[in-house]
Amino acid sequence: MRTARFSWVLLPLAAFVVLPPSPVIASPASLDQAPPRPAVATLCLAADTLAVTYVGSWGLGVVRYELPDRTLGYLSTHKIARVVDAEGRDRTRHVLIERRSLGGLSDGLAPRFDRWIVSPFEHSPTRRAPGYAVTEVSALGVLGEGGVTGSGASYSIGFGAAKNLSATWSLGGVVHLNAGDNEYRGADVGVRLRRYFSDHLSVETSQGILHGSTRRGGNWETHGLAYWGEAALTVSDAVSLVVRAESAEWRSRPSAVYRPLDGAWQYGPGSQRTTERPWRIGVRVGPYPSWLSVPALVAASLLFLVPRPTVTY
Repeated sequence: MRTARFSWVLLPLAAFVVLPPSPVIASPASLDQAPPRPAVATLCLAADTLAVTYVGSWGLGVVRYELPDRTLGYLSTHKIARVVDAEGRDRTRHVLIERRSLGGLSDGLAPRFDRWIVSPFEHSPTRRAPGYAVTEVSALGVLGEGGVTGSGASYSIGFGAAKNLSATWSLGGVVHLNAGDNEYRGADVGVRLRRYFSDHLSVETSQGILHGSTRRGGNWETHGLAYWGEAALTVSDAVSLVVRAESAEWRSRPSAVYRPLDGAWQYGPGSQRTTERPWRIGVRVGPYPSWLSVPALVAASLLFLVPRPTVTY
């Protein structure tokens, strides 16, 4: 199976990287002269508070709110410390965890999709959380001519979790399922260390062991402990530039084809060995679960549902 035809899945998603953040959404002109509405809750931020007439969930990790002057805006949930209603009751769980709303929107205010579209690129949701889940999709190309696993693109989906040790460091683990040209299939597990530089930028390194198999020029499979390591530059937990290195010994098994006409098996060359250390570079979507990474994860998962072709006579 050739998986290069699936590379179009990530192209539309990568286009959103160049979109600039939108400003706070202004009210329609027809409502500019309307009297202020009474506040129903207060959003307590790190260094400020917002009195709002409405607050409710708007996508993954984002809430939508309306001010008394009918200005509509959006906030990342990690920027909100508490939500207190007009009676002084703590409604943080109600809004941020149960994803329910307080108050109501003004008539005539339509949702603005453009603000939500760029929300994954405006902040780093994982930095201020105690821990976070990892859901990511990678598309990597081989530097050079390639080898047993081919020279085409390889794809992977990743799952894991990490804990923030401080405001600048996190430690966790990740598991990848890999696919590529020439029916390449693999899985790896590793440890990931991340260094935050700001709410918008971080670097991380991941290292571990892998196992893979491919039918390029025969039935090849990794033998012993095969190593992999990655370094990534991540923007707002949304998109990363990834460099990956692998070191593995591959062994081929003799192939056998049954010839039904004479009832005999035809065997290919005997077992072979080779050690390969390919370098790969590409783009990763994630690791934070958002509207960007979750659909990409679902689409990329289709690679692992396509059955391998069988030999027909």
